[in-house]
Formats: sequence, C-alpha cells, structure tokens
Amino acid sequence: MYKKSIFFGFYKGLGDFISDSYIIEHFYKNDYKVYISIASWLENLAKFIFPKANIISYKTGKDLLNIDYNSKYIFLSPNYLHPININYKSLILYFIKYKAVRKNLPKDTIIIKPSNWELINYYLNLKKTYLNKHFYYMSYELIKKYFPDVPDTYKECNQKIDNINKKPINKIFIFPFSGFKPKDYPLENYYKIANFIKEKYKITPTFFVVPSDKEKLKEFENQFNVESKSLVELTKIFNKNTLVICSDSGPGHLAAKFGANLIVLYSTTNPEKYKPIGSGKILTIKEKKAKNISYKKIIEIIENNFVLG
Repeated sequence: MYKKSIFFGFYKGLGDFISDSYIIEHFYKNDYKVYISIASWLENLAKFIFPKANIISYKTGKDLLNIDYNSKYIFLSPNYLHPININYKSLILYFIKYKAVRKNLPKDTIIIKPSNWELINYYLNLKKTYLNKHFYYMSYELIKKYFPDVPDTYKECNQKIDNINKKPINKIFIFPFSGFKPKDYPLENYYKIANFIKEKYKITPTFFVVPSDKEKLKEFENQFNVESKSLVELTKIFNKNTLVICSDSGPGHLAAKFGANLIVLYSTTNPEKYKPIGSGKILTIKEKKAKNISYKKIIEIIENNFVLG
C-alpha cells in the first residue's frame, strides 16, 4: 500500500464533486496517491481536473462492491447528506456506501466519516455541528480532524473576490435547466434578460443546454446562441470576463471553480448551504418559487455589480 494515499468517494453529482475538488487538490499537490470514485458521466471531467489521479468510475451501486480500496485513508464525503426534508434517502445511501467500503477494507485503512452520533444530531437537529454548514465545510471540517494543514479554500476565494480587477464582462452564459424542474427559472424571463443585454450592451448571450433540450430553445436560435458542450469543454470558456446566470445546479459550481462571475437563482435550496465557491463575484437571489424571482431584479443586479462591454 502506498503510505501517502487517500481515496475520495463517491461522487454522483457535479456540485458535490466540484465542492470537494478544492480539498482533493491539497492532497493531489502534496504527493499523495489520490483515488477518486465518481459516477461514469463525470469521469472525463475528473480526469481533466486531476490527470494523475486514479479515477474509478461507477454506473450502479453494485459497482461499489468491486472497487479495490487500496488506500491508507478513505474519505466518505458528507456533502451529499442532504437534510431529511430534501432527501430522506441520502442517509440510507451513505450507510450503504460505508458498508460496501468496510466489506473490502484492508486492516490498517482509516475511514474518514462523521460519527454515528454526529449523523443522528444532524438528522434530528439536536445540536448544530459542521454538518449543518455550507456543504463545502461539511467535508472540510471533517477532513481537518485528520489533516489539520488542509487550507480553507472557501475563505481564500472570498478574500480574492475583494481584489478582483473590474474587467468588463464580454461573455454572458445562461444555463436555463438544472436537471430538477422545480429549480428552473421560466424561459420567457431568461429571454427578457438576454434580449435586454443584447439590445443595450450589444452582447449576444449564449444558452447552454444538453442536446436533448435543444428543441425547447428552438425559437431562441435566431436571436441568441444555443449550444451544447461537454463539461471539459465548458471549463475552457469560463473566466473572469464571463457572467453566468443559472439556478442552483452543477454548471454553476463548475463555472465558479474556473473563475467566472455568477448570478445564481435559488428556490428549493438554500444559498447559505449550496452557494458555489470561486474567485469571481458570486451573487444569489432566493424566492420560495423560481417563477417569483423578478427578471427586472436580475437586470438591476447585473447593472449594479458588473461592467458590461
């Protein structure tokens, strides 16, 4: 066994993986042999971000039973332990993954996970702990118990934001779909925002969708750019001259990681817990229902916080 080795798993969502990627980077850059277990649809992105890591992809839960956990440390990320009012299955799935790991565990391996008492406290809301914090801190404060030298990336990113040069925004990207319909903002309002930007600032926004959703934006194609790109391709177009408008979704977290500015629209989820991490300016708006967010308020936020041109 490689003495400096750590296994991170299991990542099924893009936001969960991006959140923990800041922690993974610390070990990756400090000569640890890094293993990452990740859903197959995220495999190419994981290989792009961590080209020297050992990426183990899986498609079904059964695949977890066949993984070789040949690492000194195994980190079971708690950041997908959503509160029971959002996803009651998440705690059950967490224990299933823990059981799968234990089954194939070398004798001297250390499993990094919240204690059962911490999990009970979290789900019954008996006592506030790190598990009630932003989902990055759920993982960060857990791993700090074992590795005190891991830097606080969230804090570092917030400090960088204060020093951002006010470069003009010349690219506007809109991700209209989140993969969870209650989070999605009405298309007609996105249209009004995009049309305002195009007419006033002469910048044509680009709508990014998966290929199967292109038909939904067919009427937009004559006025705006409508494109589909892989996750790896998206990483290459995000920068500090980019403004991304989206709901709470994976592409927002990816954009933030690669330096873009964001306006994130929240409805079913809490921005205090799920706000993306990044060195760009990241602003949030929340209403109980996405449709209740005023498109005029979004335009106002754009004009008051960004230089377009």
